[in-house]
Amino acid sequence: VMPLQYKADCWRQNQLRIKGRRFTGRLGVADVTGFLFSRYENFPAGTRVEVEVKAGKDTLSDEQIEFLTQASEVGCLCLVAHQPKNEIVIDRFEKFMK
Repeated sequence: VMPLQYKADCWRQNQLRIKGRRFTGRLGVADVTGFLFSRYENFPAGTRVEVEVKAGKDTLSDEQIEFLTQASEVGCLCLVAHQPKNEIVIDRFEKFMK
């Protein structure tokens, strides 16, 4: 989990299908996106942050895995917020996939 002394600006990114409309977004895009204001581990200020949120036993789709893999490969900080038991855990994407 990122300690509070590290700052980021993040926001919810809606990717919903609307009945009667053609979906024009990209499948697999993370639920929360933003950028770092300060250095975090080996990620400099300005690094893009992507967070996928999973509730209960929900798992990552193939499209979400592809998006987070591509984002990680170009230097984004990718996280997965999930509930393995009754607590919220935020893991680095790479650790979550092991």
